[in-house]
Amino acid sequence: MAATLNELIFVLAPVTASGLGSLSPVFSLFVITALGMLPIVLIPSLNIQSLPEVVKTRQRAFTKPVALWLICSTAAGAVVALIEIGAVALAMNFRYEPVYAILFTVPLCLASVMGGIWVSIRNRISAPSTVVLQLCLMTLGALIVTVNISLITAVIGVMCIGSVIAPLGTHFSLVLDEMSPLHLKAEVFALLRTSNALGVIIASALLTVSSLSLSLLFITVFIGVVAAGMAVAVMRKKKGKTSLK
Repeated sequence: MAATLNELIFVLAPVTASGLGSLSPVFSLFVITALGMLPIVLIPSLNIQSLPEVVKTRQRAFTKPVALWLICSTAAGAVVALIEIGAVALAMNFRYEPVYAILFTVPLCLASVMGGIWVSIRNRISAPSTVVLQLCLMTLGALIVTVNISLITAVIGVMCIGSVIAPLGTHFSLVLDEMSPLHLKAEVFALLRTSNALGVIIASALLTVSSLSLSLLFITVFIGVVAAGMAVAVMRKKKGKTSLK
């Protein structure tokens, strides 16, 4: 449910803000601020019970396995951000007016919603091999957009990227939740949010200092290396389990 709602908000929030902004920018900002303040009103009424005292360990929040998943989150966030930020440039690259950036953002959003619905219906954590396939699908989508054959193929590539946004994001959250002790969960989740934001920063910085094609190439290589690294890690883990048996 959270995955589906996150993706629906991902789609509806910019549209709502744009519609309200066309009426009054000040009113749009007021509505966004009011929505942002809702947790202040709702949290005290949720009857949250205090957790029992936990035994703190000497384990650090930032370990090698955690770092691997954080890198995956950064790479995935960079790919998505590059499509969102570079949508206008993509449209102009195909000699369309800037308004036709929706040809890329709308398919990305719709595919992400479908991915969120799939996660909600399936309702279980993905196997490591499935995560590798999802990373490979995102790499393929980024490669298709980078090659720039035609508008149709670019849209297909964008939809490949969008379809795995929710499955990957959900898996990153679940696996990091399993890997972190109770007293470090808040810190680990903060690192996850930071890694995703870092991906956005990388994408925007690339578009600032280089062309769209070079940015796409760099990000495609980045996500490809991450997918390959994850595949190697999964294969080593399977070999280790086989040798133990």
